[in-house]
Amino acid sequence: MENPKKSLYALFIVNLGIALASELIIPLQPLFIQRLGASIVEVGVILSISGFTATALIIPSSLIAEKYGNKKVIILSIIFSSISVLLYTVVKNWVQLSPLIIIYTVSFTVFIPARMVYIAEISLLENRASIYGLMNVAWPLGTLTAPVLAGAIVDNYGWMPVFIIASIAMALCLAPAWMMKEVKSLSKNGGGGEGWSFRRLLKTMSLLVVFHMLISLTVGASNSLLSIYASERFNASTTQVGFMFSIIGLATLVSQLSAAYVLKKMDLKRFLQLCILLMIPLYAFLPFVRDLNLFTTIYAISYGLYSATWPASATLVTMAIPSSKWSIGMGFRQTAVRLGFSLASMIAGLLWSSLGPSSVFYASSILAILTIVPLLLFEK
Repeated sequence: MENPKKSLYALFIVNLGIALASELIIPLQPLFIQRLGASIVEVGVILSISGFTATALIIPSSLIAEKYGNKKVIILSIIFSSISVLLYTVVKNWVQLSPLIIIYTVSFTVFIPARMVYIAEISLLENRASIYGLMNVAWPLGTLTAPVLAGAIVDNYGWMPVFIIASIAMALCLAPAWMMKEVKSLSKNGGGGEGWSFRRLLKTMSLLVVFHMLISLTVGASNSLLSIYASERFNASTTQVGFMFSIIGLATLVSQLSAAYVLKKMDLKRFLQLCILLMIPLYAFLPFVRDLNLFTTIYAISYGLYSATWPASATLVTMAIPSSKWSIGMGFRQTAVRLGFSLASMIAGLLWSSLGPSSVFYASSILAILTIVPLLLFEK
């Protein structure tokens, strides 16, 4: 194969474009749904249904990627994402918007495991966690600029330009995606679990699935309606909400760069436990904060700690299963992540309506405690 660095550079550009587009849409999407007439519970239900649909299609998409290659799945996800977001501009109510959100969520979701397996196939075990961390820098780079830009555009020109820009940004990703070399035929060195019994593999993957579902529930419970919380609790404008998400992006950038360095020197399991332990008191303190700037700072730190777990948890999956099953393994990982976030959206809407907005942060703190349990049971 040609120099794999060229394909990684191309994937990074794709990742950056997708990150910019998604961060133009996802952080403020609950506000857009609400503006189209949906209640808090209905917003949660829409996000949950789209998440559940995406979850159901992750494993089939992983099987397709295993047969036809991750590059093809990445290209298809870009095409469907771009078209669905462009159609956001013609909807008149939240009912019309719902199927488009589902299509976009599915397209974005299947992109994640495809890119992660692509990275695993093109990297060696000793530097895989660092490469994941460096590649993940694309997400916070998108978050640094896109949400505040989207907020400013919405406040001054309305929602339509945001969706047009996002659609164009995703369409432009097709060029670098096409330049990527398919690596399915590479010799897959660095997998784990080759000599393990079926029982041990099942236990390991079950613990990893439970961990990813719990940590997604933890973050999703507070994050899914965060834009609405900031708008109502602090009377924040759309631009201010966008700026809040940009600060969260800055924290994510710092955490990804730090994780890429720290994971070379620290045990993956201990690193994950430390990140989660630090998240617990931060979530519990957030309901008492009355200032938007302080709230943004604390939440950004908590989200930065969560994002620091991404490269470590992805590397654990590749270490825990045979390399020939990476596509399926990453599919199960992403299924657990999407299932957690989908349930979280519904739970957040119900908690908000019945117990008040602050309850979602208490729920996140409790769920973070539970997230440590599967890590304690995980064999080193």
